[in-house]
Amino acid sequence: FSGLQTQNYTAVLVGCIAAAALALILDRLIRSMEIAISRRNRRGIALTALVTLVILFAGLAPIVYSGSNAQAGPVIVVGTKTFTEQYILGEFIEYELEAAGLRTRRLESLGSTVGFDALKAGRIDVYVDYTGTIWANYMQRSDNPGREPMMNGVRDWLAAEHDIEIAARLGFENAYAIAVRREYAEARGLRTVNDLVPIAPELRFASDYEFFGRPEWASLSSQYDLEFLDLISMDSSLMYSAVRTEEVEVITAFSTDGRIAAFDLHLLEDTRGALPPYDAVLMVSPGLRERNPDAWQALAGLDNAISLEAMRSANQLVDLEGGTVIDAAQQLARQREN
Repeated sequence: FSGLQTQNYTAVLVGCIAAAALALILDRLIRSMEIAISRRNRRGIALTALVTLVILFAGLAPIVYSGSNAQAGPVIVVGTKTFTEQYILGEFIEYELEAAGLRTRRLESLGSTVGFDALKAGRIDVYVDYTGTIWANYMQRSDNPGREPMMNGVRDWLAAEHDIEIAARLGFENAYAIAVRREYAEARGLRTVNDLVPIAPELRFASDYEFFGRPEWASLSSQYDLEFLDLISMDSSLMYSAVRTEEVEVITAFSTDGRIAAFDLHLLEDTRGALPPYDAVLMVSPGLRERNPDAWQALAGLDNAISLEAMRSANQLVDLEGGTVIDAAQQLARQREN
C-alpha cells in the first residue's frame, strides 16, 4: 500500500538479482585465480586478487549501507482499538508516517483502558481516542459542558496529569447515538430518547462489549430513567444486523458508521445531553515531540484531515462493500490529497 513499502520490496528484488550476479562473477574470478596459481603467474594472481577485492567492495557497500539505513531511526508504534474505524485509522496513520520517511509498527485490538495505559507508559507512541471517552472514562466526569469546553478540558487534563499531547483533532466526531429501525420509529412515534421511556421495559437493547460498564450508560439510564427488558452486549459489528433483523429493538450506533444509512436506521435525539461529544483526537506518548520532531510534524499535519462523510464512507467500504482496511485507508489518503 505505502510508497515506502513498495520501495522496500523493489530494493529486496534488486538486491537478490545483484547478489546472484555477484556470485557468478566471483565464481569466474576464483576459477581465474586457480589457473593463475597453477601456472605460477604472479602478475595474474595479483591482478585477479585486486579485481576480486574491488568487486567485493562495490557489491557489499550498498548492502551494508542499505542495511544500516533500514535500521536507522526509531520505530513509531501505532495503537488501535478493536473496531473497523480504528483499524482504518491505524493504517492511514502508518501511511502518513511512512510517507514522511519514518518507520512504523502497529499494535492492534487494544481495549480503551489498555490502549490508554500503553500510551501513558510509552509502549505505543500514537493512538486515536475520542473526547467523550476520555472525559467519562478517565476523567470520571459525568457532566456535558459542550464540544469546545470539553475539548479544551481534555487537552489540559491529558497534559497536566499524564504528559500526553493531542497532536491533531482529526476533523470528525464518532459519537454514541441511540438507533432504531426507521419503520419501527414511525410505528411507535419515536423521535427522541425520551420517547423510549414508557416502552423501554418491553424492549431489548444491544450495545458493544464496553458500553454498559461505561459512565455514558450510567448517565443515559439515570437522566432518562431507562429500564429495558434486556441489555445485550455483543460485538459492535453485529449490533446493526441484530436491530435490522429485529433480534433487538434498540442499539447504540456510532455516528460515523455507514450502516446507519444502509440499514435505514433512525437516530433518536438526545435532548438532555446525556451522551457527550466524541471528537476523534490523535494522542501521542509523553515526550514524543522532543524525541522525534519529524513524527510530531507528520502527525500534527493531520489536523482536520478527515471529515465525517469521509470517515463514514471509509467505514462503509469495509463493513458493507467488501473492501479491505488498506482500501479504506487509501481512500482517506486520496481524499485528503485532493
